[in-house]
Amino acid sequence: MATGLFAIQALRQVGNLSGVPAVQAILGTASLIFESAKVARSNRLACIRVIQLVNETLNIVQSELGGTDANDFNGEAIDSLKQLNRALESVLDFLQYQSQPGLLHRLQEHSSERQARDELSRAISAFQSECAIHLHRRINILQERRTRVQIQTLDILNATASETDDASSHLHPRSLPSAGLLIGRNAEQRVILNQICTAPSSFPARIVILGGGGMGKSTLALSVLNHPSIVDEFGDHRFFISCESATSAGGLLADITSHVGISGDQLRKRLLAALASTSRKIMLVLDNFETPWEVVDQRVETERFLGELASLSNVSLLLTMRGSERPIGASWSVPVLEPLGALDLEASRQIFCTVSSLSGDEEELEQFLELLDGIPLAVTLAANMACTEPFAIILQRWQEEGTKSLQAERSGPVTRMSSLDVSIKLSVESTRVVSTPGAFELLQLLALLPNGLSEQYSHLSFKSIRRAASALKSALLASSDCHGRTRSLTPIRLYVLRHHPPPYSLIVPLEREYLDLTTIIRKLGTSRTRDLLAQLTSEWANVESVCGYCLDNFCEAEWPISVVTEFETMLFFAGMPESPHLARGSSNPVASLRQQLAILFRQIRRAPTKLEETISARKAMDLAQTIGDDDLIAEAGYLLGTALPAVEAVEVLQRALASYEQLGDQYLIQQGQCWNRLGIKTFFTNNFIQSLRYSSKAVACLKQPTTSPESSLLRST
Repeated sequence: MATGLFAIQALRQVGNLSGVPAVQAILGTASLIFESAKVARSNRLACIRVIQLVNETLNIVQSELGGTDANDFNGEAIDSLKQLNRALESVLDFLQYQSQPGLLHRLQEHSSERQARDELSRAISAFQSECAIHLHRRINILQERRTRVQIQTLDILNATASETDDASSHLHPRSLPSAGLLIGRNAEQRVILNQICTAPSSFPARIVILGGGGMGKSTLALSVLNHPSIVDEFGDHRFFISCESATSAGGLLADITSHVGISGDQLRKRLLAALASTSRKIMLVLDNFETPWEVVDQRVETERFLGELASLSNVSLLLTMRGSERPIGASWSVPVLEPLGALDLEASRQIFCTVSSLSGDEEELEQFLELLDGIPLAVTLAANMACTEPFAIILQRWQEEGTKSLQAERSGPVTRMSSLDVSIKLSVESTRVVSTPGAFELLQLLALLPNGLSEQYSHLSFKSIRRAASALKSALLASSDCHGRTRSLTPIRLYVLRHHPPPYSLIVPLEREYLDLTTIIRKLGTSRTRDLLAQLTSEWANVESVCGYCLDNFCEAEWPISVVTEFETMLFFAGMPESPHLARGSSNPVASLRQQLAILFRQIRRAPTKLEETISARKAMDLAQTIGDDDLIAEAGYLLGTALPAVEAVEVLQRALASYEQLGDQYLIQQGQCWNRLGIKTFFTNNFIQSLRYSSKAVACLKQPTTSPESSLLRST
């Protein structure tokens, strides 16, 4: 019985604090129960079982009512306590009955015990349920109050953000490239048209045109996109998007959104919403999709994005890819197309004669075409050369060079599918390129620029970029895109990078341009954010390529590290993946301590797990203390406090807040962010009142006018 007395004493303290009469009634009944148990004459085992249940009941009541104020009790809670007391009174009746002599009560004692225990168990369950409901209501009230404060906080934080323009989320059709010359691919064209137009049960279509480099995949896709039946089916909702500049999943997203006219933040969500919201059917061609897909560490993310596009019920997808493997992420239409093979000799002859305007009677033409293995791009490039050079010279150059230096970069034995280098080399060394000043150097520069170069661009190495670009276009080594930029195809760029890598002197003029772009990045978070993101994302593919090339070949240059680091802020704002060059910049021997810290600050946001976020934040704090800059130490403290568990985070955030307060009122925004984060962390320690106080301070702090200095924290929040 001693345990029961302890339970009564504990409950008495709770009852005195709460001042609730129903609790006092339970105390009185429980005291009588324990007194009656002492004098019970019969069925001692049953009495012990009942007393144990009563003791558990008192412990439950004490646990549920701990810290409860009398004002917190509502009518339902009082009723549950009264029901519990009635059940205890039934237990008291049972025990008092055991103290009476006679045969009759001993015949009824078993059923009475069971009834008393059942009634008490039901009362306990009802009491616990009511307590849970009551607690849930209290938490909801606190959460609603906190949510209101958080909304006020977010309104202040987003006060400088740009208003979303409805036009930024709508598709903007563009004029399509012409279909070009389609010879020898009519059978494949019929299959694709049948899957898209004449088989409605299979809509939307999911088709991949596979084949080796230069096999006419893009030409076939454009012939489909411009076919009258496709025009009737999709109208102006037909898009041809080159993926050549996309060296990552983020680059692919940037290319698509830039082409269809989607801009602003959260690009991925905006794009998918815009595609899904239209009532019209959409035809989407992703040309050279292998460029982002073949990047090993980007493949999973690229396929995930492809799967999201394929899940849209109103979008037909047509991909062109080098190779023979289809990506995961979509259920491809059947029958699937076989990879495009080589053209027969007659089709090659038709292409050559049509492009070059030659009669086809030239001596040894058939032998030359056989050596080209029926690759459409190779035949077309050779035919273009024949427009200005005698066929005999072209054939002689072929015979002298052979296939030794004309192999595509691939493992395994060389096959006819790797002979695209033959056509590229012949064009690079053609008279039009060699005889035009600056043409070869421009080709080297274009090899680093997936998104091409404006012909109005001024570069110290070229007297006339327009003339050099004209020579490259004539040799089909470059072309103008829909933005009027001169660009080379990916196979050509890769060939030049491998055989004619550009010198640093060609890259130096880009340094100033890219550093100027980083000053634009520092304006993100203002009313111009949407327009700035549109400008920056269109340049990102070039920036990523040039900086990666410099990190590989000119590691003594520091500026690519700074550029990649600053552009990470743009990627974060736009909802694009982190650049793989960011980590490489941190490990570069020439990276300064401040550059390393700036990279760490940005990597903390991208950490895939809380553990990795915490580890990076601790490294950032150590590095900031080594540098000794109070602003950086405070910023590192804020990020560390954000990463740590709630209990540990509070002290760290308080130190960061104190540092910002010492730095002065120009850091009011950072102070407000610290208050807000303290409110979040204390909420998860169940200190709801303190959390509300912190959040209120955040609102008050952020409402004050400030001229806060630029900081990576401010730009990353």
